Amino acid sequence: MRAQRRPFVIARTDAAASEGLDGAVRQAGLYLKAGADAVFPEALTNEARFRESAQRVPAPQPANMPELGRTPCFTAAQFEVVGYARLI
Repeated sequence: MRAQRRPFVIARTDAAASEGLDGAVRQAGLYLKAGADAVFPEALTNEARFRESAQRVPAPQPANMPELGRTPCFTAAQFEVVGYARLI
């Protein structure tokens, strides 16, 4: 694997909590247009939302699974099945 010559930019969107998944996808598109390499969608609350986000956003998306967060406890394999290859 080769090192990149520039930073890898991950943009975060919190829009899913206030504007729903459509708002998060819209915001992700703006971030990608501005040059982000990946989009981190915060506060996705179930498997269906993760799956839909992975399908609708044409970029890598890390998933965040903090203790006491809104994201249910999924295994790494469950995240992979719905389209996520990165987990924080």
